[in-house]
Amino acid sequence: MRSDEKAYADFSTFINPESITYIVSSLDWGGEAFRSHDVDELLVRTDVPVDKSCFKHSMLVSVLAETQALKHSHNEPTFRLLIDGKATFNGVEYQAGDWLLVPRDYPYDMVTHVGFKALVEFGLQYGSPDVSEVIPL
Repeated sequence: MRSDEKAYADFSTFINPESITYIVSSLDWGGEAFRSHDVDELLVRTDVPVDKSCFKHSMLVSVLAETQALKHSHNEPTFRLLIDGKATFNGVEYQAGDWLLVPRDYPYDMVTHVGFKALVEFGLQYGSPDVSEVIPL
């Protein structure tokens, strides 16, 4: 960044996915520093306060309605941004526009009654070694 450029976010406050020990999400993180800015009737921008340097692979994931993923964990952090629909991870419901960051080796499950689409980001392991069993409800 040039010395005459203004930073819109304090990157030193961004979440380091390698240091968290519980699920962090847009529902419980942020405060005023990460509220929407440049708000007008045509454009709203909201920062996602996550240091993304550990994520190497992004994929779009679609999950059908009445589906569950049984409790499992991954040996790296995973990031999800729900684009459409709703899903419940470890008993907390998320909807389109919400994001969640799951720590390395943290057990979680997922249930969706309406289905959802999400941008999911992993490191080099693509979510392995424990890929969940995904079954109908």
